[in-house]
Amino acid sequence: MKIILSPSKTQKIKKINGFDLKDIMYGEHTAGLVNILKGLSGKKLKRIMKTSDKLTEEILDTYCNFYENERGHAAASYTGVAFRALDTENLSDKDIEYLEKSVVILSALYGVLTPLTGIQPYRLDMTMSVLDKKSLYEYWKECIDKYFEKEDLIINLASKEFSKMIKKPLTDIEFYEMKNGSPVQVSTNSKKARGEMARHIITQKISSKEKIKEISFGGYKFDKNASGENKLVFIKS
Repeated sequence: MKIILSPSKTQKIKKINGFDLKDIMYGEHTAGLVNILKGLSGKKLKRIMKTSDKLTEEILDTYCNFYENERGHAAASYTGVAFRALDTENLSDKDIEYLEKSVVILSALYGVLTPLTGIQPYRLDMTMSVLDKKSLYEYWKECIDKYFEKEDLIINLASKEFSKMIKKPLTDIEFYEMKNGSPVQVSTNSKKARGEMARHIITQKISSKEKIKEISFGGYKFDKNASGENKLVFIKS
């Protein structure tokens, strides 16, 4: 079983005590993108990334000095809502080992990251048109297909933008909360719940879909009627 997570736009490079940094899997692919990005004009980069002048300058500087920048563990360095909920700082060594075995972070720059893979700070989304003749989905297709080819159960805790990288069937986990008698998705709360769900799976060493259904936290409980073969729905009452 593999659990997929999205990266976050924000990062603060950090390491997990007691664990070495692992090398990225697809160095040539990453280097190819870095070379393209650092060769863009500030004007073009700003248009592609829809960023302010100041942020565009910072991003360009990041790519121009990419391999000189400090590395940190992927799972500890992403600072988005889901990763704050995952809270690697307060996981035990045994939990970190299970995290490394079970979780995959998908990335537009790195392709596939394990939690202990070393990353430099960056900014790149799958929807950004940085290549002339292909999308980033096409760029990473062969690597992603090969990485997941032997996986029978992939638990999707990623956004659609990143889960689309995988062509194999996924088991989606969706989070809803009741508003005026109807279940609705609240974006920020769903992101937090993804991180919390990943944390529960890791700390409980869960490896099956059936055991995931038994998880409850923060008012969220599995709803059998709203779920299906490849969709597990958790509703907060």
